[in-house]
Amino acid sequence: MRCLAIAVVLCFAALLPARAGTTGGINGVVLQTGTSTPLAGVDVTAVSPSQTARTVTDARGRFAFVSLAPDEYTISLQKSGYSPASVAGIAVFADAQQTVTLSMRIALKTIANVTSRSSASLVRPGTTADIYSVNAAQQERTAVLGGGGNLNSAYSAIASVPGAYVPSNQNGYNQAVHVRGGDAYEVGYEFDGIPVNRAFDNFPSASLSSLGQLELQVYTGATPSNAEAQGLAGFINQVIKSGTFPGYATVNATAGTPTFYHSLNVEAGGATPDRMFSYYVGIGGYNQDHRYIDQFNGASLVPEFGQLIGACPSPSALAKTVLPSCYTNGSPNVGLNGTPGWLLGPIGFGAINAANIATRTTVANFHIAIPHRNDGMRDDVQLLYDNDEIFTTFFSSVNDEGYANWINTVGAFPPYYLDSYQYRGQLGTFLPPNPERLVTPYLYPSSPPHPLFGAIPDPWNQRDRGYNGQAIVKLQYQKNFNSSAFLRLYGYTYYSDWIENGPLESLQSYAFYDAGDYEINNHTRGVSVNFTDQLSPQNLIEAEGTYTTATGARIYNEQMFGYGDSFAVLVNRNKINSGTCYALQGPSSGYTTMPTTCSDGGGSGVNYGLLPTFASLAGVYGGQLPKVGGLRCGGGPCAFYVVENGAYGLNNTVTPHFAGYSFNDQWRPNDRLFINAGLRVDNYSFVGADTLTGPARNFWFNAFNQDTCFDTQTLTLVDRSALVPSGSWSTNSQKPCSAFGKQYVNANLQNTPANFDYNIPQPRFGITYTLSPDTVLRASYGRYNEQPSGAYEQYNGLQQNLPDTLTQFYSLGFNTPGHAVAPSISYNSDLSLEHHFKGTDMSFKLSPFLRQTQDQIENFYINYVTGLTSGLNAGYQTSSGFEFQFDKGDFSRNGFAGQLSFAYTYTTVKYNTLPNGTTVISPINAGITGYNAYTASCAPGGSAYGKRQFGQPMCGATTDGKPAAPCYTTAGVPDPSCERGDIANPYWRSPAFSLFDPAASYLPFSIFPGPIGSGVNAYNYPYVATLLLNYRHNKLTVTPSFQFVAGNRYGAPLTTPGIDPASGCTLLPGSTKGDPRYPYGASGGGPYDAVPGPSSTFPCAATLSIPDPYTGQFDAIGAFREPAQLLGHLQIGYDLTPRVSLSLTLANLLQTCFGGQHTPFTYYWSNQTCLYTNLIGGPTTPPVGNAYNPGANVQTFLRYPYEPYFGTYNDQTNSQNTPFNAYFSVKVKM
Repeated sequence: MRCLAIAVVLCFAALLPARAGTTGGINGVVLQTGTSTPLAGVDVTAVSPSQTARTVTDARGRFAFVSLAPDEYTISLQKSGYSPASVAGIAVFADAQQTVTLSMRIALKTIANVTSRSSASLVRPGTTADIYSVNAAQQERTAVLGGGGNLNSAYSAIASVPGAYVPSNQNGYNQAVHVRGGDAYEVGYEFDGIPVNRAFDNFPSASLSSLGQLELQVYTGATPSNAEAQGLAGFINQVIKSGTFPGYATVNATAGTPTFYHSLNVEAGGATPDRMFSYYVGIGGYNQDHRYIDQFNGASLVPEFGQLIGACPSPSALAKTVLPSCYTNGSPNVGLNGTPGWLLGPIGFGAINAANIATRTTVANFHIAIPHRNDGMRDDVQLLYDNDEIFTTFFSSVNDEGYANWINTVGAFPPYYLDSYQYRGQLGTFLPPNPERLVTPYLYPSSPPHPLFGAIPDPWNQRDRGYNGQAIVKLQYQKNFNSSAFLRLYGYTYYSDWIENGPLESLQSYAFYDAGDYEINNHTRGVSVNFTDQLSPQNLIEAEGTYTTATGARIYNEQMFGYGDSFAVLVNRNKINSGTCYALQGPSSGYTTMPTTCSDGGGSGVNYGLLPTFASLAGVYGGQLPKVGGLRCGGGPCAFYVVENGAYGLNNTVTPHFAGYSFNDQWRPNDRLFINAGLRVDNYSFVGADTLTGPARNFWFNAFNQDTCFDTQTLTLVDRSALVPSGSWSTNSQKPCSAFGKQYVNANLQNTPANFDYNIPQPRFGITYTLSPDTVLRASYGRYNEQPSGAYEQYNGLQQNLPDTLTQFYSLGFNTPGHAVAPSISYNSDLSLEHHFKGTDMSFKLSPFLRQTQDQIENFYINYVTGLTSGLNAGYQTSSGFEFQFDKGDFSRNGFAGQLSFAYTYTTVKYNTLPNGTTVISPINAGITGYNAYTASCAPGGSAYGKRQFGQPMCGATTDGKPAAPCYTTAGVPDPSCERGDIANPYWRSPAFSLFDPAASYLPFSIFPGPIGSGVNAYNYPYVATLLLNYRHNKLTVTPSFQFVAGNRYGAPLTTPGIDPASGCTLLPGSTKGDPRYPYGASGGGPYDAVPGPSSTFPCAATLSIPDPYTGQFDAIGAFREPAQLLGHLQIGYDLTPRVSLSLTLANLLQTCFGGQHTPFTYYWSNQTCLYTNLIGGPTTPPVGNAYNPGANVQTFLRYPYEPYFGTYNDQTNSQNTPFNAYFSVKVKM
């Protein structure tokens, strides 16, 4: 079958993936009024501005329209002997069937009966999916939801739907949406039926612009089996407008203040009177500046809570500068491990916060009808084009940061391009004579021509930029056999990119996230064929097959940082692949060589000792190369062996091949019961890139396997250079790692191909039962999946030293570039009660749900500075709760109307065993057992000695492997006798703490808590509500709206670093009595000196994890409750004329956070504080812990394990509070 799908792709020009996600249907029965007698031969006509369709009822009075464009239809009935009847306001939604029961009265007895139903009615007989729909008018009313950052985006409308949580105050690209407890990456997206989740990273590729949007569909459950945008937690589809007769045109212009905003959208649509041709064209865009916290970008908070941008100058230099964040009460602050503290800059500084966003969007949708010769039917050809570009600038200029901050962190003005060097000779060979001729400058990517390290133009105001875009072309042909059967063939091409270029942030190593030079370009192509047939009045069948493939690359280019500068290593010319390289020693009495590892020291989390000598690109370019002629390296002559050319960074070119097949039967055994049963099979195939790039890469793999050991106790890699004394080097083949201790084994990485294939069958079932015209019961159950990101299937690099990249995965059990990360599987079930209160304009829908996921992909950081994550199948997630929506009235009519959406969601995750036999809980327990090892409880005879919890010892090992003691010498040797001059062990009298149960259920985290600086925030907000109110009186409309979220949790066990007495510490004069660093007291010895200075030769290394000093515990995962948030907005509209309307939108009139859990560390409490989270900077800036001296002036935010944040939690981008803004719009209809 897959070969057949590939052949179809080749035949149709390798267009993009597809599905029948652009039309819906109406089926029903016509009865004689007051009886159950079906009426045969009734002419049934469905009319809307988008389409007109006709059919005739059969002998049982039944009719069906299986392919209608989404719109609001009026159904008219005609039959001789009966009065004509019509029913207005029946909404058709893409990918959904509606069931209606209509009636006709015998002529001459009564006049025609006309009834109506709201287009947004919550009571939908025959619709088995849990779907919420937002039309274009309602999209405009909800545009302010979220705070004004999504006035032109569908994200604002999604926020009005129960079961979907959209964090507030987002803007621009890659915004977070959570559906029924799912993470943001678990939602599928479609654009007029085209899946737009990029195969590489599963992100939607554009801004979800609302321009051209006819209908927004949010499936929170029971995704149709023919849906191509696969998601564990529902999917979102934007249905695009088409031309109508009569035609229309609109111009909508908007301006905002006090924060700048301008937008202009122009739309036009039309059709010939016979609808043989129709067109829609929309062109628009906006430019929007952004401010955070308040109208001054939180300037008053900068000294305490600004963006981390660098280390404070030394105390001697502080007096010469004006750096408020580096002082408290006039004295210098103390920071991490006793350094002078951290310099804080503007709140919004860095690539996580947009300074300005500009979008440009073009949508065009054409339909051409092809009439049949022998009947009144028509076939349809659709050509759809979309281009959506987002241009973002970030707060990164010198003026944004402030000149004084810039000088203190960069040290030079004007800012310059961080250029580098490139070697253009052959890799895997010896360095030739005069190598400087082969080394050339490498200018910063995308920079204009400039001298090496030349100045950046407009040095005061230049900002770093990001670009995100998509371009879609869809060609569709629909063959209509009759009113109840059609064949639809789709073809698509879909290009997307994500580019960030940050020459200014590249000079700021603390500017999280660093844009650097990040590039994704992806070109997706595919086809889909769908056949639908109303076989009988009871059965409608659908069969579909699709195929998708994509080509492209993800490159995080870090060459400008010089990570590949060490390009040639010193070796024995006769033994290149021995695993032994050499370090030059001297030159006081002439150079000598010392055998050692071949590593460059760049492996993540690897311990190293003596590193070999490398030739430097910068040095060679400047004419400096160590002279090794005549020197001996082991038993042979020395030579530099070229192993790199300067290129450096992650590079992924995995090619996906996706195929999907589905069959669906919609069965209506009677007028009340409707059953939808289907089966879908997805095949995901990933073909990895060729990582066998030649002798240089082979050198690195061989060297790693010869030079590296794995510690099975600490689950860390150790280079042999850190295990052997100087001068006694050996490789793994000469002496096994076990010779250094029974916990060590030889490490082994294999450079093998990465090709993976997954087949996922998915049965799905839905049912509705109509109790009455006003009450419908609905239920669904199904198996669903989500494609894994291609980024997780293989890891490759621009550099030859791929083992350095792969080291971060070794402890997880991966020892090849390929990782078999399978699709996550979810079992979703829900029920719904849909009810309209008879005789009123009120209705509600209540939907309890349960979602159980297997092989949930859990994420972790592989590069915190760049925000790059990886994932693996590690979880079993359970989400349960209910959705509720209440509607009153019609927003388009005079009077009061409203909509209330509410959802409660409770989500937990259990974690399964990883490939290496551990779980994601293991690093937490390793940190706790490492702390316990220093306590008397874990000493022989102690209360925890020899005890096990959850199958593992409560007591781990100290960092030097020796039993702990109440005192340590200043050299770090344990001393049970506590001699004079010893350091008191601050943990000796502490209890041993319990471990965390690997089999227990925990809250869901986007980045699961682990070592200090990793995740502390669960992403699920259990309580989410949106209230829309509306009052209309003739020309005036007033629409207030409110948003409320609450119940999110935070807290992690490993948040606080502690000093390691085994590392060696200087004695501090004084006593441990009353020393806050000794909360349990001491059993002898004196206090340690943690601050570097003239008297502290060896300040203690803060490498342990210790309990939260404010709770005295290793905090439970999700131990604390965050504050709740309430937002209020107002929209006022006035119709000047039938063609000209005005509106005033006031965003964030009300924005407040309140409640939450008060603790000793919630030290800054205000209505702006909506979150407590990691300290800014993550792993590089943990709390001070106990690495300070009594009386030290510790920088405020470093005193606590969690830091206040002024916005709700957002696992994708940024949700910092944004201040009030007003937007004035003029809309002209033509």
